[in-house]
Amino acid sequence: MVLVIGEILFDVFPDYRRIGGAPFNFAFHLHRLGEAVRFVSRIGMDAPGREVLAFVEGCGLNAGDLQLDPEHPTGQVQVSLDKAAVPTFDILPDMAYDHIQMDDRLQNLLATPLRLIYFGTLAQRTPQGFRTLQALLSRRHPETRTFCDINLRPDSYNDQVIRASLRQTDVLKLSSEELQMLRGIVGGPAEERALVDRLRSEFD
Repeated sequence: MVLVIGEILFDVFPDYRRIGGAPFNFAFHLHRLGEAVRFVSRIGMDAPGREVLAFVEGCGLNAGDLQLDPEHPTGQVQVSLDKAAVPTFDILPDMAYDHIQMDDRLQNLLATPLRLIYFGTLAQRTPQGFRTLQALLSRRHPETRTFCDINLRPDSYNDQVIRASLRQTDVLKLSSEELQMLRGIVGGPAEERALVDRLRSEFD
């Protein structure tokens, strides 16, 4: 089984909105490909949260894995497009997914045989999210591999999150741009292949 943990949110465009978030997209498509997958996130007890619950149930995923937050709203990203349709993302702060808890259900999932844990950095942008994700990763079975979709967004990560995540990562997904952003944090050569080799060596 694959455990996916992280944000689910609404991408709000100028004239429409859609449910997204890199972890949810990964879980959604993995499920459609026939993999056994559990998706853990946190949503608000609000109208958007009810919409998310209905959508997740309709997808065939286990909606019971979504934690309900009475204090924080369901995640939202405001998306604006320039004349070339290149998007700019305004990721709103203090959303429900920033407060994922290590509850009994998540601990029970961790006790099941997991082939892979997928995670990213956005859900670790708050101290609460960072503690939960790192606790989850540190308690995994030695044979459970981890897949980090680092997905760096402005003002949504710091050096501590990056270094801790890389130390917990078996498989790292990132763009060329994100690779150079990592270079600014951990150092290393400018040439891509040499920088990748440096990351593989330092973070195993």
